[in-house]
Amino acid sequence: MKVEDKNDLELQSIVALLRKRMQEFKFEQGQNIFGETTSEIMDLVSKVGAHYFCVTTSCGMPLYEADFGWGKPIWINIVNLNMSNLVILNDMREGNGIEAIMYLIEEEMAVFERNHELLAFATLGHNIFEDTSRTSNSRL
Repeated sequence: MKVEDKNDLELQSIVALLRKRMQEFKFEQGQNIFGETTSEIMDLVSKVGAHYFCVTTSCGMPLYEADFGWGKPIWINIVNLNMSNLVILNDMREGNGIEAIMYLIEEEMAVFERNHELLAFATLGHNIFEDTSRTSNSRL
């Protein structure tokens, strides 16, 4: 880009700096708002002794269609941020169901593993590298 005069250069610098600061603000404030809100909720839950589960989902998002040049993903997961009782719901790659990734404390996992009504709808420990459309018996 050719700069005609000093005023154009100053305007370009101001716009670039403004854009940079806006991005920094969005990131920092977004992190702070999320972090503070989550901390406040966890403090409240701890004080009242509530039993809770956190659930998040990416269902309906075409994540398996993303290709950044090295091919489409074979499996997608959200990183657990050291939370227990966290459930992550994702569409399966083949589009034939929903995968629930569960981070449970040992006691909660034991209860989950004994719930036969719930387990009737689940396929446990499937291999993410296999085409589950041929091997899954899940009714989800």
